[in-house]
Amino acid sequence: MKFIIKLFPEITTAIAVLDQAIAERRMVSIHDIIADDLTRKEVDVVHEVPPGDVIVDIRHPTEEEIKPFKMPGREVVTIPFYQLRTRFPELDKRRQYLLYCDRGVMSQLHAMHLREEGHENVGVYSPKAQ
Repeated sequence: MKFIIKLFPEITTAIAVLDQAIAERRMVSIHDIIADDLTRKEVDVVHEVPPGDVIVDIRHPTEEEIKPFKMPGREVVTIPFYQLRTRFPELDKRRQYLLYCDRGVMSQLHAMHLREEGHENVGVYSPKAQ
């Protein structure tokens, strides 16, 4: 290890930065983040999809592959959560979009952030538990 550090002194700086980040880390529950975000802009959560609305499956592609989301008679678009910010502006602004994920946590967070960026045509689809 010392040999590598002598060859690449910037590794010492990177290790120091990582050590500091680990020392100063803090654990935050996702529920606390949502509670904090809920004070921002309210997001509509629906349990039934109105005619004409588009469901946006924001799950990771691996999850979507394992358990594809389909709703007969409704349009479903797949945009992974990590691409939402860049791809959502490309969608038709005249349509209403409902974000979907398995538990509803990620869809609520992303819907709130999209609303903060000025996208008023976004909500959350949360199917009723069966």
